[in-house]
Amino acid sequence: MSSNADYVRTITEFIQKDRGYLVGATEDASFASLVRNLFHKQLNLDPGAAFLHLPNPNLIEKSLTTALAGDRRPFLILDHRFRGQNMAPRVRDLKKKFPDTPLLFLILDTDQDRILYLYELGVNSFIVKPTSAQTVLEKLAFTLKPLGELGQFIDAAKILLRQGRSEEAKSMAAQILKIKPDSPAGLMMLGDAEQKMGHPDAARQAYEKAHAGTPLYLEPLQRLASLAETCGTPEERLAWLERLDALSPLNPDRKVDMGEINLNLGNEQKAENLFSLALDLAKEIKEQISALAERIADVYIRTDPGKSEFFLRKALEAKKNRMSRDEVQVFNRLGITLRQMGKWEEALAEYRRALDLAPDDAGLYYNMGLALAQGNRMLEARKSMETALRLDARFVYTSADVAYNLGDILLKGAGKELAKKCFAVALELDPDLDEARRKLDSL
Repeated sequence: MSSNADYVRTITEFIQKDRGYLVGATEDASFASLVRNLFHKQLNLDPGAAFLHLPNPNLIEKSLTTALAGDRRPFLILDHRFRGQNMAPRVRDLKKKFPDTPLLFLILDTDQDRILYLYELGVNSFIVKPTSAQTVLEKLAFTLKPLGELGQFIDAAKILLRQGRSEEAKSMAAQILKIKPDSPAGLMMLGDAEQKMGHPDAARQAYEKAHAGTPLYLEPLQRLASLAETCGTPEERLAWLERLDALSPLNPDRKVDMGEINLNLGNEQKAENLFSLALDLAKEIKEQISALAERIADVYIRTDPGKSEFFLRKALEAKKNRMSRDEVQVFNRLGITLRQMGKWEEALAEYRRALDLAPDDAGLYYNMGLALAQGNRMLEARKSMETALRLDARFVYTSADVAYNLGDILLKGAGKELAKKCFAVALELDPDLDEARRKLDSL
């Protein structure tokens, strides 16, 4: 692909034959106008039918879903900033939900570390603004057909892998490598097929060969780190993650992964440094800080509840001006952590804060009941458990342990009849729960 005629043919075939549909998520009216003119003047296509300009980031997922439901193939162009928000964290979620949708990212500079991080998140290509119609034409075409015949084989192999046809995908990878020996993409396809077929050693060899041929190509390292997680040692996984991090140092999630491995290996100070770096990288985006702090809290939950508490509070602090029901589970986890340390009154205070967000959440009243019982305030604990069941009669079926705890606290708080029902449910869910059977028999 080297001429404008080829570029035009690629895009028009995508729009007309493949029912393609361009979605431009940007506040940049001049860029949207440039794309419309490109479609109208150079591609001879109706921009109203083939291009949707979205000035609101909240409409992206709905628009992509609607396009797919209408048997269209969307192609997303996403601006780096939208209403003052950094859109990079949205890329990972969008690619998870729409893995086959090409994504062009609009940026203002070509910082290599940032671009590598965005490639890791799933971006297919970039356009640096300000730009021209010719650049947009070329970027769209190359993203749709990056390697001509070889690209078609790669796309076919990916489809076969998604369909579970690993043997056929392996054969397709062999064809790719016949056309271009040592092709990194072909070796990656071969490795993926071998892994799906349950051959981790063969997969590792293919990935290592792809990495050796193109040391700056991130995907082989990602696969090797993932393979080490399931079929190797923590030290092996850490070594691959460190190589990745040296190439692409702006990924905060990987810093947390590396910190967790180091903590499990006894390298506590190194782990703390990595967790701190992760939060520093995410400092611009409150939602990302909150999510990372929750992950770090989980790492510490068994070994150091005090640090787990610190990071859960950090997660809530990051969301302090934008809290919603989504934060209830963080409050619950913080309360549980506090109760583990005997701080039942502090736990109770956190559950009450959460009630402002979700006054009808049965789980919150259940956890409040546990905290009150820990403080020996049994009548209040009983009332809290009764409220939980009044809000959600099926809550008792959450698990055998939940049903038993409900029954135990209700019984201690003089709620005999309701306690009997809870013990009966506990035994229904787990007939071997002897303590529930003993208490039910005593009533």
